[in-house]
Amino acid sequence: MEPLPTTLDALLAHDGKDVGTALPTEVWASTSQGTLRCWSEGAKLRLEKATDATAAPADAVLIAFKSAEAEREMIDGPKALVAAVAAGRISVRGDVVALRPAAERIVAALQRGAPIAVDAPEKRTDGVLVYAVRDGDRRAARRYREFRALRKRLVATENGHAKDVLKIPFPVKGPVLRPERRRRALDAWLRRVAALPLSEDGEDAVRAFAGDDDAEALDARLAALEKRALEPELAAARCLGAAVMLFSRAFAFCSFVGVCLLVAWLALRGSVVSAAATALACGLAYDYVGLYKYCYRLPAALSCLFCWKLARSFEAARGKEGDFLDPFSRSMLASTERRLAERISVRLIGDVVVRLARLDKGLLVKVGQVLASGKGALADELVEPLASLCDDVGAMPLTSARRKARKAPKAVRGALLASDLARPVASASIAQVHRVGNVAVKMQKNGVRHAFWVDKLCLKFIARLVQRLEPAAPDLCDVIESQYVNFCREMQFDEEASALKDARSVLAHRGHAVVVPEPLHEEGLREGILCMRWVAGEKISVVSPLLTKRPRVFRDCVTALVDAHACLLFHGGLVHMDPHPGNVLIDVRADAAVPVLLDWGMHQRLEDSQRLGIARVVDAVARGAGDELPALYASLGVKLSEHVPASMILHFWKFVLRPATTDLGRDVGAIESFLEGHGDRVKELQEALEKAGGNQGPIATGLGPLLGTVRSLDLLHGFVLALPVSVDFLGIYARRAREAIEEARVVNDAS
Repeated sequence: MEPLPTTLDALLAHDGKDVGTALPTEVWASTSQGTLRCWSEGAKLRLEKATDATAAPADAVLIAFKSAEAEREMIDGPKALVAAVAAGRISVRGDVVALRPAAERIVAALQRGAPIAVDAPEKRTDGVLVYAVRDGDRRAARRYREFRALRKRLVATENGHAKDVLKIPFPVKGPVLRPERRRRALDAWLRRVAALPLSEDGEDAVRAFAGDDDAEALDARLAALEKRALEPELAAARCLGAAVMLFSRAFAFCSFVGVCLLVAWLALRGSVVSAAATALACGLAYDYVGLYKYCYRLPAALSCLFCWKLARSFEAARGKEGDFLDPFSRSMLASTERRLAERISVRLIGDVVVRLARLDKGLLVKVGQVLASGKGALADELVEPLASLCDDVGAMPLTSARRKARKAPKAVRGALLASDLARPVASASIAQVHRVGNVAVKMQKNGVRHAFWVDKLCLKFIARLVQRLEPAAPDLCDVIESQYVNFCREMQFDEEASALKDARSVLAHRGHAVVVPEPLHEEGLREGILCMRWVAGEKISVVSPLLTKRPRVFRDCVTALVDAHACLLFHGGLVHMDPHPGNVLIDVRADAAVPVLLDWGMHQRLEDSQRLGIARVVDAVARGAGDELPALYASLGVKLSEHVPASMILHFWKFVLRPATTDLGRDVGAIESFLEGHGDRVKELQEALEKAGGNQGPIATGLGPLLGTVRSLDLLHGFVLALPVSVDFLGIYARRAREAIEEARVVNDAS
């Protein structure tokens, strides 16, 4: 270790030296040898001899030594500085305590003759940002000690699986011989740490260790590290997904070959009539009933179930005692702590659903889009693969597109046929959109109704079979049936055009900025073609990085979208039932960002009594008046069991209208808290029903309008939760609900 310089001239020789840190402010020191001015330019220490300390700026730290002995004490380091100030041997103006951390690092750097901090981030060929340690044994040894200190602190603060991982020794041991090898090993360890679900103290420790003042750059680096750490898990899930699909397609091929061999065997035996009947029956079953889909969907579903059961057999999801959720549903929740094997099994389910949806399109695409909007509620391992279904699912064949385009209205038919029909602007499971000048032409895909019907039968059959094989799995038949009914309603383009008109009218009357497309050329609706005026805008995934740098504009844009949803619900009795990211565009302007709400095929209309009834429910929830909710439910036509407590209804609505924040962990905690509280209330309800004895009938009936509204709110909440903004859902909906109630009261008084 090099001694610190004892004279002012010797100290000035270190001017411009890279010490790896920066002083928070200028320092002026008055000594017996003259006045020294110290400041930083980046990581470089700047020193110069000044004439008089009176020229120091107001925010500088001024140090005046009262004796030569006090100057000599300073050679012992910054700790002696604080002690000397306390003893009165040095007079100081400014915050010397805030100066101490930087001074300690600078003294250490001067003593070692080399800076101790890491370099600025560098981008490697694989796109990962790392903080590289420069060549040099002393620097690498110092960095290794910092890693050990970080590991020691994390082991002391973490518990459970994170602590087990942190206890694993560093991959490189022994003396520092090759700094590059040590750096790669320690970076690999840091990638593992970044992927762990650390506590708040642990995350603070990692951030302090990185030493980056730019929070945005640090977040990007940690995200890159986490993505790099997830690569083995992603690769394993994709390989398993490919193997499952290969097995499923092979099973389907073998089934087809088996049927062909059966027909051939019957024909060779002379049973020509039996062979023809068998071939005809199998052909109808394969084509009309969609039996070929059963042949590869069924083995795919059973393979995923097998992998999930295998993962749980030695890495079970650790549910809490008294948890009312079944193990399968618990595995799919974001609040569940999953280990590696179970995470891979859940990711496999999402990957296989995406593969099957892209293969068949139809109902699976819509189901995947609904699940993809459950970020914060559902596991990231399930949501992340399904998110790709919100963007594009492939266009219909060119011949089918041309056949459909010939039925378009005359105003756009020629230009539509002359356009590139193989490349639509957007394509979904039900329809695809083409741009013709200033008109957007939405064409329904051929055979989509029959495909959805086949998918419904197939998925319900698989759901029943899976539930028989795994009693822990939930009964999804009712969910599939309700989704099928909603999706069939979405195919009615005349109803969608009417909803577009009504939505535009309500928003315009309220002076709302949210844009809804204007329907045009209604003569094509019967042919499954909807024409709308083209609206500008980009997908949220495209503009989000740009708007993140303008947080106020981004927040106002998302708040306007939520407010428009509340406005349409309470003032127009119109509920957009499918507000997922693929149906929302953002028109970024110079001083604002305007949301565009697309695809009104799946919507719900409420009567005046229903919309006002829901408004009164939301108002009661905002006031905390839970005792009013049973009567309000009755006014909506909902019949509740007398054993259902009002607190259970209030708890449910507060959860539905919970705020969306930028802290995903907070929302996951809110979901877990709701499940725990709801589980306790369900248990109390079951005990009350058991005491009452006999067949009490259903707990609630007539929930149709409420369930549609809640489903739409849940999708919108999941969409907003994935964005870096905070939105007060309860405040927005309560304000609009009170406006609707007050307007209805004024109208009643006037009449």
